Amino acid sequence: MNIYSTSAYYLSVSQKEHHQMIEYMKKKEMDLLRSLTIDHIQKTCDAVLEKLP
Repeated sequence: MNIYSTSAYYLSVSQKEHHQMIEYMKKKEMDLLRSLTIDHIQKTCDAVLEKLP
């Protein structure tokens, strides 16, 4: 969370993805939800690894 909150880009992308995930849940679009969630987690991991010394 700290990495995303220090970057306007990461924060914006993360918020959009979270909102989209909620929409997919409401519509029960599980395949789209699964795909977006996997992509979101991978981007988060990449961002964390990028910031490590």
